[in-house]
Amino acid sequence: MKTRNLTVVCMLAGLLCWGCKQTDVTQVLDRAETCMAERPDSSLYLLRTLDKRHISGSLRKARYALLYSQALDKNYIDVDNDSLIRVAVDYYKGHGTSHEKALAYFYLGRVYDNAGDETRATEAFVEAETHALDTDDHYICGLIYSYLGNLYFSQYSFDEALAMYDKSEKCYAQAGQLRNEGYMVEAKARVYKLQHLWDNSLNEYNKAKEIFFVLNDFEQILFINRAISIIQFQSGKQIDLTIDLLKSLYSENKIYTLPVEDYPLWSMISLKNKDLDKAREYALLSLSNKDSLSERQLAGLYALLIEIESSAKNYSKALEYSGEYEKIMENIDEYERHNLIQEIEHKYKNRQLKDQLEAEEKYHFYQLKIISLLELV
Repeated sequence: MKTRNLTVVCMLAGLLCWGCKQTDVTQVLDRAETCMAERPDSSLYLLRTLDKRHISGSLRKARYALLYSQALDKNYIDVDNDSLIRVAVDYYKGHGTSHEKALAYFYLGRVYDNAGDETRATEAFVEAETHALDTDDHYICGLIYSYLGNLYFSQYSFDEALAMYDKSEKCYAQAGQLRNEGYMVEAKARVYKLQHLWDNSLNEYNKAKEIFFVLNDFEQILFINRAISIIQFQSGKQIDLTIDLLKSLYSENKIYTLPVEDYPLWSMISLKNKDLDKAREYALLSLSNKDSLSERQLAGLYALLIEIESSAKNYSKALEYSGEYEKIMENIDEYERHNLIQEIEHKYKNRQLKDQLEAEEKYHFYQLKIISLLELV
């Protein structure tokens, strides 16, 4: 009898202890959620103090998975495996609020984006959008549209990228996120630059400068001023004006060594001035840092070298660079024809019976041939 009573007491004590642990888990999750916006590093620290063996119940597990995924992303720790966030998605797709659903699908999209899976990333972001629109969280809407804009931009679907960046800018403005608003204005300027809409691009860059001036972010202002100097060059302004602006920027910001990212621009300036030796020197210096270049930027660099060597009548060298250029462009063209973000979004919204988006293939080999050179700067 005493043995049986002792067993019951121990079981009750165990249940009480388990209940205390679950209360502690909930409190830690609450604190982590409270810190997330302003102190994501603290949120990550708190979440790492939890022993996952003590997290029970599908709700707590889903909440932990969502908060942990959010904390990792906000601390710039890229995750390309969906095993963690999938716990949250699987739960919230049948439970929880629209806001929780939006967050779960957004961070699922971030994981796929990190993994380079544009199809599933787009599908997840579009699903996140459908739920985010049922909330009053303008910030999460801004995030979703910014990443969709980036996916469109990566494939040079300019009109769609502009539409997404514009939506994101407005959402960030409503959310009082001035810095992010500035980034979206700058993103629009970058798209206009690639479209050769120089006045539109300059207007957006100047608008972005005003925002970053309010934020006292002079490093970002330097970046924008450099972009403006590139527009001056590409729009056919006098080369001397571009050179003077660049030298002024270097002097004002105490830059005594030519930045690596400016090598292609100085190569183009030298080519324009018919100084082929200098043009080649800057281009080859940039090529020596090719690991830091995207495929399109590398293609643009080879296109520049082709032009330099052709002008110098070094046709065998130009032909060698042409072979490298063709290989890169064929890979890009083949990849993009099978991964059109516009088509992915269209098909996914059809499956969800949402508003349809028109999808047209706009990527052709010879269009990319021109654009790859532009993205180099």
